[in-house]
Amino acid sequence: RVALHPADNKNLNREFPGDKNGTPTEQLAEFFTREFISKMDFLIDMHSGSWNQQLLPHVYSPFVDSEELDELTFEFAKATGMQHIVMYGERPRDPANSISYPNTAMTHGKPGLTTEIGHLGQSDEAFVEATLELSRNALYFLDMLPGEPTPHPAPVIYDKLKSVVSPVDGLFTPRVEIGSVVEKGTIVGEVRDYFGNVVTELTSPINGTVMMINETPPVKAGESPMTIGIEQEV
Repeated sequence: RVALHPADNKNLNREFPGDKNGTPTEQLAEFFTREFISKMDFLIDMHSGSWNQQLLPHVYSPFVDSEELDELTFEFAKATGMQHIVMYGERPRDPANSISYPNTAMTHGKPGLTTEIGHLGQSDEAFVEATLELSRNALYFLDMLPGEPTPHPAPVIYDKLKSVVSPVDGLFTPRVEIGSVVEKGTIVGEVRDYFGNVVTELTSPINGTVMMINETPPVKAGESPMTIGIEQEV
């Protein structure tokens, strides 16, 4: 489950641009919009998988149908050196209803990326080094450090993400791993009842790559324990 503010039970990354007279989370969003986004030129919002998630490291490269801004944002995403790049255009274009931190930057005409590195609440050396590498690459790209960024030699671009949805309540067990390439109809997991009986098998709705898996077994009908990325056609 995502981290929610204990005072109002809201997710900060869904309350932008915020309200200085609103709830505590809305006030935080307004502060970040006023004191950071208004003064910056580029933004990277660094995330990791929640304590119950495994994920394939990736970067979201938003687009808002502004050719110059979208192209610069994509170049920024490639410059981080991350291999997996998700093109993301599902946030509103309205700066008064921008929803997330990076999308608020985009609605202000500034490239805003979201990176996802690390999972299951861990901070092992590999995750830390990967985060440092993308940070160095970003600083090289922005001419804030001497040097040149090193884009990944074989980037994988995704047009969208697709959820695998459970039709029943139960206990979920994945049949595939993070990074697995699956075809439409592939069995990617199963849901058992509380006595260990298989109630249903979950199949991939598309051809794609497994990007996220929830590792906590309980799942309710309508919830998604897995996300699959659809690669961009070349």
